[in-house]
Amino acid sequence: MMKDICKDFQSICLFVLCLFFTACIPENIELPVASAPAEAIDLGLSVKWASYNVGANSPEEYGGYFAWGETKIKSNYAESTSLTYGLSESELKSLGIIGSDGNLTAAYDAATVNWGSAWRMPTLDEVKELLDKCSWQWTTVNGIYGQKVTGPNGNSIFLPAAGRRNGTEVGCYRGSSGYYWSGTQDESYSVSAYVLYFYRDNLIHIDGLEGNDFYYRNRGFSVRPVTEYTNAAISVTTGTATDITASGVTLLGSIANATQSLTCGVIYGTSSALSSTSGTMKSTTSDGDFSLGLTGLNANTTYYYRAYVVVDGEYRYGEICSFKTEQNGGSVVAEAVDLGLSVKWACCNVGADVPEGYGGYYAWGETEEKSDYDWDTYQYIDTDGDWQDRWPNIGSNISGTSYDVAHVKWGDGWRMPTLAEIQELCEKCSWESTSVNGVWGQKVTGPNGNSIFLPAAGYRDGTEVGGRGSYGYYWSGTLSEVHSGGAYYLYFFSGRGYWGGCHDRRYGHTVRPVTDK
Repeated sequence: MMKDICKDFQSICLFVLCLFFTACIPENIELPVASAPAEAIDLGLSVKWASYNVGANSPEEYGGYFAWGETKIKSNYAESTSLTYGLSESELKSLGIIGSDGNLTAAYDAATVNWGSAWRMPTLDEVKELLDKCSWQWTTVNGIYGQKVTGPNGNSIFLPAAGRRNGTEVGCYRGSSGYYWSGTQDESYSVSAYVLYFYRDNLIHIDGLEGNDFYYRNRGFSVRPVTEYTNAAISVTTGTATDITASGVTLLGSIANATQSLTCGVIYGTSSALSSTSGTMKSTTSDGDFSLGLTGLNANTTYYYRAYVVVDGEYRYGEICSFKTEQNGGSVVAEAVDLGLSVKWACCNVGADVPEGYGGYYAWGETEEKSDYDWDTYQYIDTDGDWQDRWPNIGSNISGTSYDVAHVKWGDGWRMPTLAEIQELCEKCSWESTSVNGVWGQKVTGPNGNSIFLPAAGYRDGTEVGGRGSYGYYWSGTLSEVHSGGAYYLYFFSGRGYWGGCHDRRYGHTVRPVTDK
């Protein structure tokens, strides 16, 4: 009896402490997600399921709670703080939040953003498969209630009953219910998306018939990622050489299809014969993008390099590329390419010396790079203001102004493109997915046959780089007409470019300048 009273008292204290902690956090603050990619479990289904939730470090940990289409946890899961609540299917597509298949794109997928490109949120069909082809058992792991899900091949995962977040509530239904997002939007309702729901041994099958097959997008639910990859599919790509000086360089690389961190790095030397037994190696660990700085190089010298990754004791290599160290720190002036449009487009990004160079990442209106791209580091925000009034007005179009990084860095004549000029680039040019010196991106050919190359440089969010090698995000100088905290950008992932998408101004995107004819 006394033992039960003590347990109840501890639970009450914990609940009060959670309420106090929540009250001390501003409503819209986004909190970091502390976890690393889990083990991929083969249940005998069409995809492998992660062994634990995003934000957790073991199968029984609850992990983070995410509003649908958002990639960070926060203190208030209200309609007013939701990114996607109330957006129609067409609006979600025009903003690049979902693709043509109705599922979240990588930039808005909490699994992909937090764990890397090998992971994503399950689709509605994959959740149905988990429900229909597996056996489910209500049980406990280390004192935590949840569902043991056993696949056709006998392997199993554990889904803790993590409950949900609604508004500022903490621990709602925790220990008795589980709510797990799919990446699939509900095509019938602009406020909801499909979710896996269980209550002890009572499973709600997601078939669109029971009335419980969707939930409001603003609510905070758990995310259990899936992956389609095996070790056989892991590959490495050699990236660009950046920050080249007379004695140093930064070399980039990217691992694809890895579900956990692997030993990787670069091999370099003055000879193109590079392998694990020849050349100089510099190593790190990563499950996606990586970069390594080299020093002590000889000036005015051509070096060869290639990326590598070690998989099950085997070395796998990327393409052999080269760079030449500077003689005296000189720089390259960008060429203006006439594509047959209303303006000429630069041949490379701000901060890059070659077309395939990623260049710098800049928050909208800022002219210097930084280590953290978040609201609390954004230069033009009033943290004490209301949500719609917290961004000082620096202009509805900053192209050619002192807030334009292209204009500031490259001088008169160069500026950021406007939304209309990005629209023209998307609609009047042909787009081809290709690679230049091992860097994937888009070859954009104008009506007159001339072309430029836009590398898939990804974006900066907080201290992380996302989508590099897979997606391109290029700022326009035009402020969003819908959300004063956002600006329009050029977006691509395969086949063509999309205009009219809007991102929060705090994100670090690349900039491809234009100049008037």
